[in-house]
Amino acid sequence: MFKTLNDGHIVTHNGIFHCDEAMACAMLKVLPKFQKLYICRTRDLKLINAGFIVVDVGAVFNESTRR
Repeated sequence: MFKTLNDGHIVTHNGIFHCDEAMACAMLKVLPKFQKLYICRTRDLKLINAGFIVVDVGAVFNESTRR
């Protein structure tokens, strides 16, 4: 979990993991720009909306907002 909602974090769904979000998170964490981001696994809409990068959860695709 993250320290505050203002900390940078990558959000994906909780529950049973699938290869697509595991791969997405791993690829992001390899990049220096995103190495220090926390990974939060949740379906809580408040936490999803607060995410810096959201992958495989939230039912939205918008490249400009990293969703």
